[in-house]
Amino acid sequence: MDVSPSPDVLEEESYINVGLSVSVEQVSDDSRSSKYDTLGIPCDDDPELGGVLPGAERSVGGVSAITSPSHYIPLNQVCVPALPLSILNEGEVLSTNLVGREHSSVSDDDRRANARSSLQAGLAAQERGAFDSAAALFTLGREQLGETGWEVDSETMLQLCSEGAHASYIIDDFDTANELVDEVLGRDISVQEKCRVYEVKMLVEQANGNHTKVIELGFDVRRKLGMSTLLNITGKRACMLAILVGYANTCRALGNRTAEELASLRILMDEKIKMGQRILRIIIYSCFQVG
Repeated sequence: MDVSPSPDVLEEESYINVGLSVSVEQVSDDSRSSKYDTLGIPCDDDPELGGVLPGAERSVGGVSAITSPSHYIPLNQVCVPALPLSILNEGEVLSTNLVGREHSSVSDDDRRANARSSLQAGLAAQERGAFDSAAALFTLGREQLGETGWEVDSETMLQLCSEGAHASYIIDDFDTANELVDEVLGRDISVQEKCRVYEVKMLVEQANGNHTKVIELGFDVRRKLGMSTLLNITGKRACMLAILVGYANTCRALGNRTAEELASLRILMDEKIKMGQRILRIIIYSCFQVG
């Protein structure tokens, strides 16, 4: 007894296999004379408007119930990451002054304005912890200022390089961080202005395990800031007398203040002292590592 499925059943099964190519061999001999659409599904003899691609006048190979205009096969969608472009739009960094124009034709005022917008957007991204986007924004700001960026706006360029170096360090892009550090250190500016990149340089060296170099560099920076600095005794144990003297000086500075009184002290405003304290915090970790 012949129990093979009828052509109607085969055609129905072919409709179920949406998106799969149905070969001619899967269809019974009785239906081999039928036309097939681009998916190998039996179709009508007279194609109707539409087809596999929306807007097509006729479908290639005919139209079936699946590939009719009301059942289009969806096109592949490509998802492109929105960052950092979304942040650029939020920060209004994309300026119409730059669209369709050569960089040389943009005025210095426009370059400064766009670079400062990129800087502010990058700082905002850093506060949100989006350091990848921040690094991209700082790079954009430097590109907007161009090769003569230091002459056009040295203050903004300094911030873009300094904060860019820090963001690059956070995302483990040490090569870019070192390039930006060297760019700033090569400029004829004050030690205070270079202090931010000195910190980044020390952090990069620390991440690479060069703790002795971190200590030497930190001591050198503090001396350049005009702050009191210990002698470089790397590799040697501090004598107990020096430790006791330092402890006594700390106790005298604290006096008899309670914890509440210390917490309510006025906020430190001297930027040079704050820089020196940040340098000390980095040095302390490396001192512990080298014993």
